Amino acid sequence: MQWFYLHFPHLYGETWYDSFHSSQALAFIDEKGSVLKDVNPAAERAGVSPDMLVNTAFCMEPTLQVNIIDPHQAQQALLRVAKLAYRFSGWVGLESPNGLYLEVATMRQLFGSLAALREQVLSLFQTLQYTLQVAAAPTPKAAHLLARSGAALCVDQANLMAALARLHISCLDVSANTLERLQKLGLKTISDVIQLPGGELSYRVDGELVDYLNKVTGRQHWKPQPLKMPEHFYHKVELEQDVENLTTLLFPLTGAVKQYCQFMQHRCLLSQGLNIMLCHRQQPPTGLPIQLARADNRTDTWLYMLNQCIERVKLAQPVTGFVLKASSFEPIPPSSLALFSKHPGMQQGDETHGADHEQAKACLLNRLTGRIGASHIFFTGVSEDPRPEYQTVYSSQPVLSDLFSQPQTEMNEPLWLLSQPKPVAVQHYRILTGPLRLDTGWWDNQPAQRDYYIGLERRSDSPALHWLFRTTDKQWFIHGLFA
Repeated sequence: MQWFYLHFPHLYGETWYDSFHSSQALAFIDEKGSVLKDVNPAAERAGVSPDMLVNTAFCMEPTLQVNIIDPHQAQQALLRVAKLAYRFSGWVGLESPNGLYLEVATMRQLFGSLAALREQVLSLFQTLQYTLQVAAAPTPKAAHLLARSGAALCVDQANLMAALARLHISCLDVSANTLERLQKLGLKTISDVIQLPGGELSYRVDGELVDYLNKVTGRQHWKPQPLKMPEHFYHKVELEQDVENLTTLLFPLTGAVKQYCQFMQHRCLLSQGLNIMLCHRQQPPTGLPIQLARADNRTDTWLYMLNQCIERVKLAQPVTGFVLKASSFEPIPPSSLALFSKHPGMQQGDETHGADHEQAKACLLNRLTGRIGASHIFFTGVSEDPRPEYQTVYSSQPVLSDLFSQPQTEMNEPLWLLSQPKPVAVQHYRILTGPLRLDTGWWDNQPAQRDYYIGLERRSDSPALHWLFRTTDKQWFIHGLFA
């Protein structure tokens, strides 16, 4: 495997302070400490540095502005950059307070070489004005060590030891006491420490140091806990000026819906609904829900639905902004592809006909939903209820029914079933088969106790086969017609 470590040395200040790169000297401390955790470039130019006492820092720069780091905001800042990094890796691990682990070996086919992927990562965060140090290594801890030391390298297993040999032991992520013991032993580089026998190092210095070095070199397997991204989409837009025309409003809404589709496509998700709230100054927001018949993540589908839904909106007041919300998603179902593009007997296009047919069907259903509304689209299915009038069900979602798992009966049922049974005179029929008894429905207080027959109608010029039943009180009804 191959790992990136992204080190943001000024993450808290660059996230929450717009003046971080200004000429005002800024410094940050934690809630209980008197030692600086971070400083901005203006403070560094004045001689202030991290790990300096606050009183000493004021002596160096009397105009220094000291801010207390809020733990919740610090975690939110880390989660913010983690969400941005999620587009480069499916495995993102957090390292508080200002680092990220990215598993990138599985992403090389998509992004190319590690150097190319590293350049894309740097370009994204530098555009957002984040200071970033990135290193790549075959183990997460080695990448962490290289990045925090400032050695922004891309190394593999073959040259890992050579890269570590150039680093001073102060780069190790160990306690001050452990570092002092190593210095007393005359050790200078990390390579010097790794070459010592593990037993002697554990006895003379620290057992946790040995575990840490084994994780760095890969002798001990370790992976960071992956971040589970919440499947929730929230996007808020505040317009520069009030909008009274829906045609004008359609342009920013289109851009927001495109971001929604990208959100699903990057995560291999589908969605069937999106809730849009149009905000006003003096009245509650106007709801603009979009509901598909089939879950989809294609941009053209959602933009078509947006155009159809916005035509039915009547604005009582100008729109000051809007919010997009969605929290119900489903993974893209796996699809089967042909092993070979063509083989004897396969016509051109046969291997993709099934997938194209499903996409065309989903597109048609979604367009119908946009035209006539989701409340007018129904899917049919078969229930397990033995009563004929309850066997066909209608639902707003596709009904998954396994017809072969239904209990098989000896009843010969017609294809055309009447919506309501009609009373008939049995003397007008010649009974051909029957009876077949149906005694069910006891669980919902709608019992069905019937004897079913197939009868040939006598009085008609073109005799037809009817499906008849007789109740326990000797009344006859027609329930269906045979072709």
